[in-house]
Amino acid sequence: MSFKKWVSYLLPWREKTYESPFSGRLEINWQQGKRVLDTANSNYSYGSLQQILQRGLQEANFQPTASNLLLLGLGGGSLIETLRLHFDYQGLITCVEIDPVVIQIAREEFHIERFAPLTIICDDATAYAARTESQLFDWIIADIFIGDTVPKACTQPDFLQQLTRLLADGGKLLFNTMQTTFPIAELIAMEAYLQQNNLKTRILRHVEHTNNLLLAEKN
Repeated sequence: MSFKKWVSYLLPWREKTYESPFSGRLEINWQQGKRVLDTANSNYSYGSLQQILQRGLQEANFQPTASNLLLLGLGGGSLIETLRLHFDYQGLITCVEIDPVVIQIAREEFHIERFAPLTIICDDATAYAARTESQLFDWIIADIFIGDTVPKACTQPDFLQQLTRLLADGGKLLFNTMQTTFPIAELIAMEAYLQQNNLKTRILRHVEHTNNLLLAEKN
């Protein structure tokens, strides 16, 4: 066991930092024997966030037979690792990430491209959704944060309408939010909009004591 890994069971160990034009300081830290990606205020990948999204997928009965998955927000790529190793998902993952520094970290620090087939697109999620026309997805996972905050444009009816349009019949949406930065009333408003568009929805509250997840299924 490396010294850094051993010490990280006693206290966090910062290995490296990056400066992002979107998220400010990003940190590669050792915690509880593993490398994680953090912002100054929250975990970005491979820590508690990985457990939160795994719980959401389990609650939504994720099946590895899904043929096409869209991930909005890459982080260090921990969700891709979860899909491949925990759920044995082998289908195509298309990932859209606005921050080129985050993509660099995922590739160079966490070697995310070992989990092919994987397409990584550097783009704004709202712009990507608006211009994508011919492709439908069995799953859309929205894990979109700048620091610890979901961008306002990603919570509005226009964006939710685009996500609904991109879902195949029977497709499912998982939308991640943090309790401390995203009021539950706003999440309930998003849920109501999706219900009005004939999606079956529910909210998972207090996941890992920190996050609320919106689940939706297209009838």
